[in-house]
Amino acid sequence: WDCHVNHFNSFYWNGFYGDAKIAVETLGWTAESWEYSDETLPGPATEGKDWSELTSKERAAATVLCYFGEIWDGIPITEWYDYEEGMNTAVSLYGPMPDDIDLSIFRRGNAV
Repeated sequence: WDCHVNHFNSFYWNGFYGDAKIAVETLGWTAESWEYSDETLPGPATEGKDWSELTSKERAAATVLCYFGEIWDGIPITEWYDYEEGMNTAVSLYGPMPDDIDLSIFRRGNAV
């Protein structure tokens, strides 16, 4: 639910652990900026970047949080979801990863 519907936006900072915490930190979030970015603090620089401007590690972090280029850049779902086949035609955690997404920041042994 949190991954595909609201991308963890409803989480408190202390609710992050494991790969999700690595992901938000890689994207530049801190406890303070996560809790107060809407009120008094700006979000990290990655918030203002297009997908093509993110580093491969930032793309990996975004992907772990269920963002891929189409969602990150705000492309309407009607342009990347095949309703006839009932499948996502964009990159997701469940499909092959493009070479420009570096998941090595999440590797533990051979697992991702």
